[in-house]
Amino acid sequence: MTAASAAAVEGSADGILGADPRVVEALCRKLQDIFQSHGAMRLQGPLLRPKESDSNDPIASLNKPVEVLSSRGSVLNLREDLTVNFARAISRGGSATSNLKRFDINKVFIESDAGLHPNSLLEASFDIVAEGNTAKSEWIEAESILVLCRVVSLLAPKEEKIIDIDEYPPVVLKSPVWFIRLTHTRSVI
Repeated sequence: MTAASAAAVEGSADGILGADPRVVEALCRKLQDIFQSHGAMRLQGPLLRPKESDSNDPIASLNKPVEVLSSRGSVLNLREDLTVNFARAISRGGSATSNLKRFDINKVFIESDAGLHPNSLLEASFDIVAEGNTAKSEWIEAESILVLCRVVSLLAPKEEKIIDIDEYPPVVLKSPVWFIRLTHTRSVI
């Protein structure tokens, strides 16, 4: 099975403190159009998953998942990205999930520095899952890179705007920063 995640875009999901919700909605619609033009359908992964054993990985400690307690006393993690919970779900899905293209645009949650209400981010994910003998992995990789290029061209910073105001130093307006990840996993079942 080959899975390629072409784009994960993170930005503030909080319309009150973050970006203009109209701009966020327009970007989400354009991302959805890109993903659907490549034959992907919207599939959401589970919100919760069982807590994993503690890790001493310093990279993992940067975006710590939010832990919640179920009514039965089980510790669960809220999704901290859109890929992990979905990958767990398809690994148990059998042949029904062996060939698909999916996308999701949703909130993810990471632990806040103060330990209070979790921070939420808006993330987009595009995944191709295919059996190794049904599709050439080069085509899947090429399509993932094409989707990524289209997303980057949508989100690429435009020219800086410099506004001169009399008697004040010029103000430089820049576009927001986006985090984009490209991953590839090949497994034999």
